[in-house]
Amino acid sequence: MEKRLYHGSATPGIVALEPRSRLHGTAQQVVYLTDCVPYALFYIWDEQKHGGAGKHVTAWIKDGIAHYEEQFPDQLQAFYQGVSGWLYAAEESCRAQLMPGRQNMYYAPGMVTVCAAEFVPDVYERLLAYEREGQLVVRRFREQTRERQAELTAIMTTAVVRSGFFAGDPVQRAFMRKYFMQAWQQAVQDNIRVQAVEPGSALWDRLTAFADGCSWIAGKHLAEMMRGNRFHAWERVFAAVCGGEIVGYCTFLETDYYPENRYWPWISSIFVDEMFRGCRISRQMIDTVIDYAKEQGFGRVYIPSDMTGFYEQYGFEKIDELTNYGGDVDGIFAKNI
Repeated sequence: MEKRLYHGSATPGIVALEPRSRLHGTAQQVVYLTDCVPYALFYIWDEQKHGGAGKHVTAWIKDGIAHYEEQFPDQLQAFYQGVSGWLYAAEESCRAQLMPGRQNMYYAPGMVTVCAAEFVPDVYERLLAYEREGQLVVRRFREQTRERQAELTAIMTTAVVRSGFFAGDPVQRAFMRKYFMQAWQQAVQDNIRVQAVEPGSALWDRLTAFADGCSWIAGKHLAEMMRGNRFHAWERVFAAVCGGEIVGYCTFLETDYYPENRYWPWISSIFVDEMFRGCRISRQMIDTVIDYAKEQGFGRVYIPSDMTGFYEQYGFEKIDELTNYGGDVDGIFAKNI
């Protein structure tokens, strides 16, 4: 029987494979094929599960054996468990050409007729079977040395930074944050900057728009205050900026949202965009404001919040409760600086 080449896809019912991939280093559209079945399975990608059509495949072929290296713990399982799809076969005579410098990899410049198709109900289980048979080698993240783990994380951290944190591509941003959280956090922590915003500056206008459109209802109140520049003396608005993008804010005020205002100054309106939470941005904003408070001669600062157990980790202590203008009771947290 003539040798067959394979192409994995989540799309059912394909009778002819269309050239939809760009040949590396060119603008030519081709169909990629391989004679290594485990490698073809990596391209059965569940867009709904992972988001977007981009496939994150960290695999290669050496001496006819597929190799897969995880870049985060349990990557193989996360990407392929419960994923189903189709393994399409084409005859080797389909005008496919061997890719230069790539073992067992082929490309065809035109349509490729499918000669057989197999449904794969669970790609992960099939890959594990090939691993047991010696046709696939998996380099699991947890089994790597600490040095290699750090290297892999650094590679993805660099990729996040170079992409500009995928600004303008919310699907890819969510994908990277979900699966490469350690690299995402490191990239953010290495690039976050917190600064006081000068009224009338371009950053002031950008922060006003950000606060007005953020998911927290209190942001609209801050935006209104900023439009009217309703701040005096030492009061300030601070912005957290990452890769040129505003990702959070907080304020330093004499009075806050309480009829009874017996404490001051306040570190208030602390907000971080959902995609950038878990990266210690709140702490960096608080530390920056505390440094400013010290410069202004204050020895104690206060944070109002309805959360318990959060600000305590930053050295704050709950000292009181106050009822705000909305009728809700907030805890008052204090810290000597």
